[in-house]
Amino acid sequence: MKEPVIIFDFDGTLADTFENFIAIGNTLAKEFKFKTIERHQIETFKNKTIRQAIRDLEVPIFHIPKLLFKGKKAQYDQIQNITLIKNMALILTQLKNQNVQLGLVSTNTLKNIHAVLKNQHLENMFDFIGVGSGLFGKRRALNKVIKQHHLNRDDILYVGDEVRDIEASHHVGIAIAAVTWGYNSRNALQTYAPDYLIDHPQELLHIVQEMNAKK
Repeated sequence: MKEPVIIFDFDGTLADTFENFIAIGNTLAKEFKFKTIERHQIETFKNKTIRQAIRDLEVPIFHIPKLLFKGKKAQYDQIQNITLIKNMALILTQLKNQNVQLGLVSTNTLKNIHAVLKNQHLENMFDFIGVGSGLFGKRRALNKVIKQHHLNRDDILYVGDEVRDIEASHHVGIAIAAVTWGYNSRNALQTYAPDYLIDHPQELLHIVQEMNAKK
């Protein structure tokens, strides 16, 4: 029996980068003349899609590529401060011990991802890592790793924390477990009908059991 393939998003799902994201975004807002997110607005923005947030913050569309580049560079400068979501390293190890194939697909940079994994002593945890460019490059990156590694879409679970992760998974034709500890709220995620909606990393172990039972 083939074991499931679990592919993780990076920011907000695997790595605890939410506060880092807000701080860097607010710094760039001053440089590129768009609105900042104040502390009292955070929960409101967790209910918005990335498209809605860009619109409401009045982010200049033509500056988005430069914003993404500068944001990822700023994150690397603070990489020593980035840790994993609580209990995530333990769950990854347990999944690995069950012979689950682990992957990672993100729109962050390989440089940032490898630096965090190295700092957390997880350099050899993932069987493959794929990255996509742009805010909505994840569906292309997912399709690419599926082709490169000859994966069966029915065996794959993508784990992400944003509405755009759900949209990308639906488009690619793979199951999605949306996590509530990242960027989007439970209500926002639920609206887009993920296959699973989870509040704790430990729940991934139960999903794997369920996927195996269906085979």
